Amino acid sequence: MDSSVGKPLSFWQRESGLRVTFHGENVAVGGFDIEIFASEDCGGLIPKAGLVSISTESEAAFEQVATWFLSCLNTHRGFCSTMYTNRLLPYRILDLGSGGLTGKIMLRETQSQIGKYACLSHCWGGHQPLQTTIETLEQHKEEIGWDALPKTFQDAVTYTRRLTLQYLWIDSLCIIQDDIDDWNTQAAQMAEIYRNGIITLSAAASKGPDDGLFVMTRSKHIAVEVPLPSNATGGPKFFTRYPIPHSAGDHPLLTRGWVLQERLLSPRVLHFGAFEMIWECMQSYKCECGASKNTNSWLDWKTKFHPDMLADCPPKFAAESWHNLVKDFSGLNLSQMKDVLPAVSGAAKIIQQKLQSTGLKATYIAGMWYCWFIEDCLWNVSSPTGSRPEEWQGPTFSWASIACIKDISYAAHSIFELRFLPEGEFSVRNCPTLHASIKEHSCELKGADETGQVASASVLLSGPLMKATLDQDDLIIHGQVRYFNSQFWPDYDFSIPGDYQIENGSTLWCLKILSVKQPLKDPIVQDMWFLILRQVGVDGSGQRVFERVGLLKYRDGYDVKLPVREWFDPKHVEEDATVKII
Repeated sequence: MDSSVGKPLSFWQRESGLRVTFHGENVAVGGFDIEIFASEDCGGLIPKAGLVSISTESEAAFEQVATWFLSCLNTHRGFCSTMYTNRLLPYRILDLGSGGLTGKIMLRETQSQIGKYACLSHCWGGHQPLQTTIETLEQHKEEIGWDALPKTFQDAVTYTRRLTLQYLWIDSLCIIQDDIDDWNTQAAQMAEIYRNGIITLSAAASKGPDDGLFVMTRSKHIAVEVPLPSNATGGPKFFTRYPIPHSAGDHPLLTRGWVLQERLLSPRVLHFGAFEMIWECMQSYKCECGASKNTNSWLDWKTKFHPDMLADCPPKFAAESWHNLVKDFSGLNLSQMKDVLPAVSGAAKIIQQKLQSTGLKATYIAGMWYCWFIEDCLWNVSSPTGSRPEEWQGPTFSWASIACIKDISYAAHSIFELRFLPEGEFSVRNCPTLHASIKEHSCELKGADETGQVASASVLLSGPLMKATLDQDDLIIHGQVRYFNSQFWPDYDFSIPGDYQIENGSTLWCLKILSVKQPLKDPIVQDMWFLILRQVGVDGSGQRVFERVGLLKYRDGYDVKLPVREWFDPKHVEEDATVKII
């Protein structure tokens, strides 16, 4: 007897079919889901959805990809239409020949040639893939043997040829991996490399170079036709299957830090998924089963980095796009923590071009922007577990110092909405006030890329400064504890032994950087923001040197015991202090 008989059911419609949940004894436990869908639109409860091919290598899967590809090229008249032209080829690229599905593979130095090419986005995995080095460069320019290529590279070559493209860019082969100058030069071109490629092949389900691009679809996700009564003729066919997962956890590549930029900047991305093929361009997001049809949550901000979109938008739009990127990037993984800034270098260049076009000072300081530097300081760590990274990633004033170890948020993102409103559109009640300013900055680069790796960096800020004491991971200011209307975000767990440990009773410093009045509160209240610093020394000129260790927000107007203005009694505050933060 069917064990589901008599059990409670739930129904809801999805793009991929009518989802039916067979619940367990207590509804929440022991259940399972199936999907029921139609082969064509029948205008009823059961929606139309797509069949998933038996393998992402199959002819059926390729025909679906070809349909998506040609539809994008021929019918998309928005952002995609500007991206199907011959473009400048990368300095080095794999030439796959023009002889169909076979032929010699060689590394070509293009000498400013133009053409159409694909890129490969892949996980390097536990061991290094085939690489071009100083020693192998000339050999690879002669020929790269088929058997020398790992499986993922072989599959990428084959698929590029099936798309009738002659050129393929793979990072480990097109950049000389043991030549730091070449690596820095080519890494600085990442934005243009991915933006100019006609398509990026994403080895989304592969953990490393030997896994290949393709997967067999699990049998339970292959649709089974539902038999209809013998007198039911014509009309749609109906199918059932177990729902196909669409989580990033099933796709190792999508957890990698470098891939966010590659995916963001590429005009078209073809994901070789764990269960099906997935298409992503500037105007659509689709999968074979139909569940991910036009998922706007990704497309909306992917297009924000398109030059045409940025050109017509106000500066706050660029700030929002940048902060969204930092938040998403900070939760991803990097094999080499020194790559934190290079992994977003291409996206930074897009923002920089926008700022330059609007006349703002577009200086990039280790992940932060000079034109809104004080507001940029309002990043916070979502969950400050663990110590600060042992390997230096960037200066402590920047999110880059801790990204990909901690998740970064912007607790005061709405301030940018106010900061960049046209003059006259906000009242005195909600106008942000900057209390600190940037006096000087220094950023020593490791290469020629001004948005790439940095060797060291510092900023000199000026503003009101006052002492605080750390007590059980909280702050005591002038002998008073914080009240409920304030919030303190440490950048890391201060209690962990090591170079960055801060013991209870230690002196910290609060630098007031910004305040904003709340327009809908009566009486008026204001939020005040402070960088929390610890002094680490004095430089050669006698200037006090600090590290950032957290962020504090205080709302004045609720706390009758200790209004925040009492913090700024002249006897407690250095009104115009200058601090150097490294």
